[in-house]
Amino acid sequence: MGKEGITTVSPSISEKLFSNIAQRLYSENILSDITWAFMMSCEQFKKDFIKFCFRKEISGSCDLKREYQDGHSRPDFHFYDSNQNEYLLEVKIYDRNQHFSQYNRDFPNATKAFISNYELRENEKSGIQDWKALVTWKKLYETIEKNVKSYIGEEKQLINSYLAYLEHTIGYRRIKKMNFSNIKSLVDFYDSITEIGNENGFSTYDRLASAISKNRYGRYFYKEDNEHVAYFWFGLWIADENNPSERGIWISFDNFKDTSWLSATYHSNLNNMKENGKHYTEKKIDNGNMWFKLNDTEFNNSFIDSTASTSEQQKQILREFFHEVIDEVIK
Repeated sequence: MGKEGITTVSPSISEKLFSNIAQRLYSENILSDITWAFMMSCEQFKKDFIKFCFRKEISGSCDLKREYQDGHSRPDFHFYDSNQNEYLLEVKIYDRNQHFSQYNRDFPNATKAFISNYELRENEKSGIQDWKALVTWKKLYETIEKNVKSYIGEEKQLINSYLAYLEHTIGYRRIKKMNFSNIKSLVDFYDSITEIGNENGFSTYDRLASAISKNRYGRYFYKEDNEHVAYFWFGLWIADENNPSERGIWISFDNFKDTSWLSATYHSNLNNMKENGKHYTEKKIDNGNMWFKLNDTEFNNSFIDSTASTSEQQKQILREFFHEVIDEVIK
């Protein structure tokens, strides 16, 4: 669990134990059982876990029930706070049967939260308006890891053991500093752009084989509602020998004149974009696509010169480039 610039500490025996347990016992039910056992063993962890999932402090102690049965419904966690307010939490890893409408019907007075290892698709959002929070295991892991220093003694050992279990069970992967002279950095880049797109409300669109091809490596993202639609590609262009200046990180609005790819309002915003900005130095139209390129100075200093940036600094540059382009188009 070491970080960049810090010597990694060898895992304790209990961390190794729970890491090994996760190799064999990793289903959603077992994850919930393990999480329940840790919460019942450490009151502070229970409070932190509940606060993260429900985005609020829960007053007093709570009698946390695992697989609470009420009729045909059985949420993973259920409890009442000291003021007799009802709460339930549904746990998923990859299962996409979310039970939103069912629990809205059977627990109309409960404050409801949902934690999963994925972002919801548009066709899965029916009924979520009655849910307090939709959170991910990845963000939970990062929140606990960041705050582990607030635990002391045996509790700290306990939390590190939980993180060791969780890391393997949810397939958590820590993004490392990127250096495109090392081909392994492509995976870190892919995870970074996916995170940035998702955290800004965009879904990934994986039906187009052209997202990754001979010269480009990235992902398509989209957002649509009853009135607007937007599709775009975000990724790395790996230039050939004949066009070395095209190498870099780009955002492309493919088929931008087609309103099934980009709504008329967004198309107008796109056309009004300046020829260059703080983070992009090239805007061009090629084969019906409009392209924006991250400026070469930031690209070379941050992604080619491996001594220039940490992974967090690299992600911040990607975020700022993303916002400078996308926020001007989709507004």
